[in-house]
Amino acid sequence: MGLERFGEQQNEVVDKYHNPVADYAMTVRDYVLRPTVAAAAITITLPLVSEAKGRFYSIKAAGNVTAILPVIIQDGDDSESWDGDIRLVDPGDSLLLYSDGLMWANGPDSMVLGAAVDDSQIAIINTWGTGFNSAAILIAADNAGTALAFGTVADSIIIERVNLTAEITGGNYLMGKYMTLATSETFGATGFMIGHYIRIDCAHVVQDSYAIWGKCSISGAQPGDTSNQHVGVFGSMTIDGVACALADTGGCYAILGVASIATGGTLDQPLIAGLFDCGSVDNIAGSVIGVKALMRNYCDYGVEVHCYTNNNIAGIHLIATDAARMGSGIKFEASAVGGQSYIWHAFRFLDADMSDGAYVANTTITDADAADGVIKIDCAGTHYYIPFYDASVIDTEWADQ
Repeated sequence: MGLERFGEQQNEVVDKYHNPVADYAMTVRDYVLRPTVAAAAITITLPLVSEAKGRFYSIKAAGNVTAILPVIIQDGDDSESWDGDIRLVDPGDSLLLYSDGLMWANGPDSMVLGAAVDDSQIAIINTWGTGFNSAAILIAADNAGTALAFGTVADSIIIERVNLTAEITGGNYLMGKYMTLATSETFGATGFMIGHYIRIDCAHVVQDSYAIWGKCSISGAQPGDTSNQHVGVFGSMTIDGVACALADTGGCYAILGVASIATGGTLDQPLIAGLFDCGSVDNIAGSVIGVKALMRNYCDYGVEVHCYTNNNIAGIHLIATDAARMGSGIKFEASAVGGQSYIWHAFRFLDADMSDGAYVANTTITDADAADGVIKIDCAGTHYYIPFYDASVIDTEWADQ
């Protein structure tokens, strides 16, 4: 009798494929399912978890699947920690379910790749579902992209953790992530490309929040003959020899910072689009600079402040606090390094229709020749005026200096 049973088991199909178009109750040997929805949602019932112990089951929505007409995966009410029915809502949505005899898991609870390989440990070499709720790697409560709720946790939660050391030779790289996203056809008039989109939604009290935090920490001495630049966050924008015509509101930016407050929002501290906090505890051989603009080739302005509102105080605000003494509000310097350089105009005022401030106009100053313009200085509410003149009304020797 034992030999007869052994023979029966050997004759059984051990890798069964099925493509149901209606509700279907799986057997322990339905290893591969490709359900197709016709006119109504399909419910797939898993085999008994105890009988399926140690087995994997692949279920992939084959076609006509939508959020209204889904494929619903349910257990037999016998699995531990079953969080509710699983819904496949897009063609291509899939599951790899594993039974440990007591519970179902969408793949093993923990996957450890420990073997050394010459190629990729994990490779995704085909397309997957599209839309904001599908991804090559999805971390969510279900395949529909529902938020995965941890609840209250008295510890840190890390979504991705990488800890790696290496020695790189031959001018090569160690990269945390290397991505290339390229167009295959035109996106049309409204398509976007985004390398990284990170959104932090603070709907409750949070001490600090950072969508991106870049930090470069130098903990070892660097030799000057090989060590060059070290950057916390690097932004680069290039136009590679092609004609680029943009809309009137467009532009090309290596780094863009936008800060705004919507109607009804309030804030009791400054709103700043870009903040740079710079300082060295000890004096160093090089300069310590908060913001530096390098002007190369054709470059019109190192810094431009473009005002679109009358609700403002000044284009540039220089302030000293905490008993600090600012050496100069503005310092002009022309270096002789690489050949004598010049600052052609320390200040230049263009024609403008303004009744206050610095402006150019033929203004008559009492007991003075006709001036070409005047600078108005406000000191604690008292106005002072500095006239300036064309070289023709100034002593020639002085005007040439």
